[in-house]
Amino acid sequence: MHLWPIVRASLSLRKPQRKFLTHWLPLLWAQPGRAHCSDLSRLGGLCSRTYTRGYDRGLDFPILHLAGRPTVRPADHLQAWGLEGSFLPKSGKHTHGLGHFGHGCAGRREKGLAISLLSCLDVDDHCASGVSVRPTDPTAVTPETTRPVVVQGLAQLAEALAVASRPAITYVVADGAYRTRRLLDGVAALGLHHVGQWPRHAPRRYRDTGPQARRGRPRVDGGRFPHEDLSLLTATDLPEEGLTLYHGVRHHRTFQRWVQVVSVLPLGASPAEAEGTLRFRTDEDWAPETR
Repeated sequence: MHLWPIVRASLSLRKPQRKFLTHWLPLLWAQPGRAHCSDLSRLGGLCSRTYTRGYDRGLDFPILHLAGRPTVRPADHLQAWGLEGSFLPKSGKHTHGLGHFGHGCAGRREKGLAISLLSCLDVDDHCASGVSVRPTDPTAVTPETTRPVVVQGLAQLAEALAVASRPAITYVVADGAYRTRRLLDGVAALGLHHVGQWPRHAPRRYRDTGPQARRGRPRVDGGRFPHEDLSLLTATDLPEEGLTLYHGVRHHRTFQRWVQVVSVLPLGASPAEAEGTLRFRTDEDWAPETR
């Protein structure tokens, strides 16, 4: 609890809410498993109605989480926003956001809650800290996307960027559930760059750098990109990491944008012989040897 005075100073809370949080946070950390308002009344020494009133008061948890992060994570470390979708089984009838979603462990759609987790990643120390968790709304479907988790993830990013004590982060790392054009456009509108996994079945097309005709519209698309053609790839060796990166700017038909595609292979391996891990970034000017 040595961080609580630092966090409390950055929050504009009234005395009853500060008193409740000072009592509630250590009790919540010490209580294993799930905690309910009536369950904590058995251990905390307060009436259950006191806990209910404390829960009814709104609290901006992204501000609470980001306020204490500079004291535990070095500011010079490479950081990124992380978006992760998950599933929670739930069988209630009146739970907000209840619907049928894909459950990865079961391999089928099940009734429950789909949640979106926004975290702050520390790439140097290979760790992360949660910022906010929100259940998705099954009715939040727009013509641009049919995935409610994407709509919720963009809302969480905009909420975190509004916090004054947020770290200076320019990249967003997300899994395949967020790989839509709506997310890339929303991340770009927030002034950030997206990093994700490139689908192997997606057609890759490269920019035409050859001679142009005198008349007519300049040719931009150079055709379909064969993965094994090394003449269209730039190789960068990273001896300290034991990796070789083959990278180049390619076009994604669904995203309708040019992105930087990187194939990660073991040091000295060839794309024609080994199948590497494909990643993409919306920052076209990014150099793989830089961080």
